[in-house]
Amino acid sequence: MQTVQIPWRENGELFVAWRDGRTGYPWIDAIMIQLRKWGWMHHLARHSVACFLTRGDLYIHWEQGRDVFERLLIDSDWAINNGNWLWLSCSSFFYQYHRIYSPISFGKKYDPNGDYIRHFIPVLKDMPKEYIYEPWTAPLSVQEKARCIVGKDY
Repeated sequence: MQTVQIPWRENGELFVAWRDGRTGYPWIDAIMIQLRKWGWMHHLARHSVACFLTRGDLYIHWEQGRDVFERLLIDSDWAINNGNWLWLSCSSFFYQYHRIYSPISFGKKYDPNGDYIRHFIPVLKDMPKEYIYEPWTAPLSVQEKARCIVGKDY
């Protein structure tokens, strides 16, 4: 069996933004902030951020994400961590995996009001639910009322 060679990008700035919960996608950022604060996150949240880092959006090598999880997860297990990152990045023999976790619609499905985001990203707590997953789409008047100007406060 042959494996697909993925053209991974090297982008330290995007990697650090992902690691520190500063991507600009509230769902992804809230998950990474939870990881940093609590050392844990739901397994589907793990899938979301792993997909975002690798084949979903940033195309940054899965080993960098694995290393962050290894350092920060209180329930980290070497074999499971490596296996999951190989699977979710579609590396190795898992290259035909078709599920993509949208950084917008996936969270909306399970938390339509954005309570999870509001908890971990307090600056977005007053953003109307119509914009909580995509605050950059909110008109400036809505951002001002929510006291969260995109690009300044978040």
